[in-house]
Amino acid sequence: MQSLATIIEETIRSHNSELQLFPRITENNVYHAIRQVMRDNPDIFWFSHQWRYSHEDATVRLRYTIYEKRIEKIKRQIDDVVQKDFKLDFVRTLSVREQVMYVYKWIALYCNFNIHSAHNQTIYSVFVQRNSVCTGIAKAAQYLLKLLGIESRLVFGKMNNSE
Repeated sequence: MQSLATIIEETIRSHNSELQLFPRITENNVYHAIRQVMRDNPDIFWFSHQWRYSHEDATVRLRYTIYEKRIEKIKRQIDDVVQKDFKLDFVRTLSVREQVMYVYKWIALYCNFNIHSAHNQTIYSVFVQRNSVCTGIAKAAQYLLKLLGIESRLVFGKMNNSE
C-alpha cells in the first residue's frame, strides 16, 4: 500500500487538481504529507503548498502556480543551466568535498538574494530567474547535490532576533 506522501507526490507530478482520499485521513495528515513531498522533491517547482481539504467528501484540491504547458519548457531551461552554466559533467569529476564547495560557490555567484523574486521558494527562481530567497537557494543546492549523488535534506528553523 502506498503512503499518503507517495500518492500526493504522484498527484502533483501529474498536475491533477483533485485527489480523493479515504474519509479516515485528516487534514493534518494531508498537511504533513504535502510538507514531506515538497521538502524531499526540490524539482517540483510548480506547486507551492496551495491546497484545500474538504472533510465532506475527503477530497484534496490542489492549486498550481505554473500551468502544465509551461512546466516542460521550464524543466528544459533548468536542465540547460545545469548542463551549460553549472557544468554538471565537469563537477562530477571532482571529489565529493570539491563538489559540495562548487555547489555552494556556484549558487552564491549565480543567484542574487531578492525577497521580491517571483516563485522565490523554488528552484525555478534560482536557475531561470537568478533571483531567490533562502528556501529557493536551499532547494537549488539540494537539487544539484541530488544530481551529484550526494544526500542532502532541506531543514527549516526559526531565528529569534534578540538584543
